[in-house]
Amino acid sequence: MSEAATRQWIQRAYRASAASNCARRSVGAILVKDDKELIAGSNGVDRRFRSCLDAGCPRCTAGGVVGLGYEFCICVHAEQDVMTRAARDGIATDGSTAFITLRPCLTCLTMMINAGIKQVHYSEDWSLAPELEKVYQSIAGQLEKFERVPLDREAVSEEDGAAC
Repeated sequence: MSEAATRQWIQRAYRASAASNCARRSVGAILVKDDKELIAGSNGVDRRFRSCLDAGCPRCTAGGVVGLGYEFCICVHAEQDVMTRAARDGIATDGSTAFITLRPCLTCLTMMINAGIKQVHYSEDWSLAPELEKVYQSIAGQLEKFERVPLDREAVSEEDGAAC
């Protein structure tokens, strides 16, 4: 896949993140196979709630460190959203590529590998403590491709605005 196409899919993930209702961060994810979008999703809680704070999310209420404390969070991650909805709708994820606005957490990374996702491209980065980061990178090494594609969220918004 070309760099331009990869950037376009990341931009599409940023547009998907607009549906997020997480109070801490909006994250979007897209699954693509054979240059076709399989499914798009975002993080958050059931859409009956305006935000995860309204739903009572303890992690988002208290704050916390990126990459840790997810056992206290009731928000579904964007990657979990696309994988579970793909499973519900009978969409095969084996051999697909994920485009995500934020580097996946350790749990989502392992779930994507188990779902047969072969490549992961993400825009925004973060890292774990050095010992845990070694484990993370070892798991990421199981993918055919795991790469950061830096893209400015504001630039995506400006491009969308210019298209209107």
